[in-house]
Amino acid sequence: KAPNYVRQQYGDGTRATVTDGMMVWSVSPDGWREQTGAEMFLQAFSITLDLIDYEMKGMTYELVGTEGIEGAVLYKVRKTLNNGNEVFVYFDIASGLLIMESDSVNGFHQSNLFFDYRDVAGVQLPHMRVRIADVLKTPHIGILEYEANLPVEESLFVRPE
Repeated sequence: KAPNYVRQQYGDGTRATVTDGMMVWSVSPDGWREQTGAEMFLQAFSITLDLIDYEMKGMTYELVGTEGIEGAVLYKVRKTLNNGNEVFVYFDIASGLLIMESDSVNGFHQSNLFFDYRDVAGVQLPHMRVRIADVLKTPHIGILEYEANLPVEESLFVRPE
C-alpha cells in the first residue's frame, strides 16, 4: 500500500511481517512485536524496503563493480547497515533484477538467492527466496501470490494500542 506500507502474511494467515517503510513488526496471535536493530529489514522479502529513506535508517550503498556468477554478469553493491555490518547485493545487469544478497556476521556466512520472477501488475517480482547458510537450517520461502493495487484497510498497518 502506498507509499511504503508492506504486509507479508504467511502460514495460516495469522502471522505477518508489517512495515511502514521505517519500522518493522512481527505479528502473531500473541500481538505485535517491534523488530529492532540494523537487520530488521532483512525480515522482509523485498530489498526495496531497505532503499526507502535509507539515509534516515543510517544505511549507505556503494557500487563495488561487476562480477560474473554462473554465467551471468551482475552489479555488485555494498550495503552498509547502521551497525557497520556489510551486505553485498547483486543485480543482473541485463534485467536489473535482484539475484542475491550475501553477508557474513559473527563468522557466519549466508546468502539469499532470489528467483522465479513473474509479472505482477507490470512489475517482475521474485516468487522464491532460498537462504543458504553455514548453519544447518536452510529455509526456502515461496511466494504463492502477490496482490497489487488493491484497496487495503489501514488497520492492517497500525499497531493496536
